[in-house]
Amino acid sequence: MQQPTPSLGAQPAEKTVQFYGGTFGALFPLLILVIGIVVIALSGAPDEKGFWPILLCGLILSLFLARNKTDLCEVLIQGMSQPIVMIMVMAWMLASVIGVLMKETG
Repeated sequence: MQQPTPSLGAQPAEKTVQFYGGTFGALFPLLILVIGIVVIALSGAPDEKGFWPILLCGLILSLFLARNKTDLCEVLIQGMSQPIVMIMVMAWMLASVIGVLMKETG
């Protein structure tokens, strides 16, 4: 019996990542990330560089809570490689550059 060959436009099956603690275990790193960003933003952080430790903390926490670490890493990389993410990163970088230019030129 032959297996059907995938067509050129066929997408691979999406992976699901299981977390210890179920839905709460999946949402807990996101909750920590949002709370950390709000606390840093409201405390008057001088710039956005203070958000990186909170982001890394959320990613590391999600690695500890994931049942299959390999699947989680593959899903994270797949998500970060989406075009919309690159557009958001470019917009953030351009906003930073324009902000510095406006500050320097008065």
